[in-house]
Amino acid sequence: MARNRAGEEFPVEVSISSFQVDNEWFAVGTVRDITDRKKAEAALRKSERQVKSILETANEGFQMIDNNQRILDQNPRMCSIMGRERDEVIGKSIFDFVDEENKEVFLEQIELRKQGIANDYEIALSRPDGRHVFCLFSVTPFFDEKQKKIGAFAMVSDISQLKKAEEETTKAKLAAENWAKEAEQATKAKGDFLANMSHEIRTPMNAIIGMSHLALKTDLTPKQQDYIGKVQSSSNALLGIINDILDFSKIDAGKLDMESVPFHLEDVFDNLATLVNLKAEEKGLKLSFEVSDEVPTGLVGDPLRLGQILINLGNNAVKFTEKGGIVVGVSPVAVTEEKAELQFSVRDSGIGLTEEQRGKLFQAFSQADTSTTRKYGGTGLGLTISKKLSEMMDGKIWVESEPGVGSTFIFTAVFGRHSEKREEVSRTKGDVQGLQNIRGARILLAEDNEINQQVAQEILEQAALVVDIANDGKEALEMAQKNPYDVILMDIQMPEMNGFEATREIRKWEEEEQLRNPQSAFQSSP
Repeated sequence: MARNRAGEEFPVEVSISSFQVDNEWFAVGTVRDITDRKKAEAALRKSERQVKSILETANEGFQMIDNNQRILDQNPRMCSIMGRERDEVIGKSIFDFVDEENKEVFLEQIELRKQGIANDYEIALSRPDGRHVFCLFSVTPFFDEKQKKIGAFAMVSDISQLKKAEEETTKAKLAAENWAKEAEQATKAKGDFLANMSHEIRTPMNAIIGMSHLALKTDLTPKQQDYIGKVQSSSNALLGIINDILDFSKIDAGKLDMESVPFHLEDVFDNLATLVNLKAEEKGLKLSFEVSDEVPTGLVGDPLRLGQILINLGNNAVKFTEKGGIVVGVSPVAVTEEKAELQFSVRDSGIGLTEEQRGKLFQAFSQADTSTTRKYGGTGLGLTISKKLSEMMDGKIWVESEPGVGSTFIFTAVFGRHSEKREEVSRTKGDVQGLQNIRGARILLAEDNEINQQVAQEILEQAALVVDIANDGKEALEMAQKNPYDVILMDIQMPEMNGFEATREIRKWEEEEQLRNPQSAFQSSP
């Protein structure tokens, strides 16, 4: 220590060197003020203590390893992660705390660091209790004063909870995938069930309706006539409910397909008038149509589903209207050479709807209120099905109504357009209608249900048509190859060969027969 003029002490560094001159020795002393150096050293020691304090209290593990992968030191958090005291690990190889699988990961990372490649990597450290702790290692090499690598400094994070969360996420994803597969299988099973039930339910219902129709044409007492008439009426109502439920279920299961075929709009309206006008006349209501001149009538789409919406809305209008009439309208929204977006409306002068009641419409199994169901009946599915069908035709549906004034149900739909002549598009329909006036026309009826056979055969024979019966698709094919028929009526669901397959085979056979014998009497009529 030295003292300055003010009497203050300060640190100095003294160095003395000796030399000889003419056999005499001399000494030279150098005094250097090292106040700044001492301050720097003090600051460094303080910094080291601070760093040590930080390492001692850090939430991350820190570990120093030499070039031989032996542990030089580590902080308390690292001891906690490993589940071991500091003196249990100092001087030990890091390989003493991992299994063979994780040892391979360590060796791979060491080789990469030798190549100058440093990566963060995951290692599962083995604890004394047998547990494995998943850790993320982030390693930085450290060097001596000659820049020679003498070890590595690792920051270690316990990622066990993260790995557990990842495993849970993986399990949840796998469970979701399995659930999706099960749901898909359930949907397929539901679709198969619906297809089967559609046939199984409608077959006996058709038999009841058909037999009632035939019975009403026989000699009956007035009471019997009344009873069977009510059976037929109730059967038709029940069949309508069944159809609604099956259609809704098919839509819900994604099994309802939309056709895309050429048709004429007036044919749809003709059918609508036939079905709805009878009910309207029974209540003294007038059914009328308002069709804009700008509406194209040659369309491509699904006429059956379009008609289904209009019939649903038309029957609803008749049901809720006591006086006045129903007006069915259609106007263009956007028409091009390829497409036509049309707006349809069904307006009535019935009971109307409040705002609250309008909000409940188009929901499955619901009507405007509970008294509606009691008074007017119905499943509450008609409007829901109509909404789904309009959406499947790239449109939408809504209602405008005022209590006591009436309601207007409006929906839009998009169709393709065609320029075929009406007679070309409706050729098959015209042929069938023409047969009604041709006595002795020969019909092949393919139907596996005995009751349905009887009903259809009697109705056809009453029209003076000659009817042959095939009990399945295979028999129908064999009979069609032997006899020329004017019309073949084919049931869809039959054993061994269904109606679609039988029809395809008959058409194929007839085309081949025409090529073999152009003068053949067989015509492609199914």
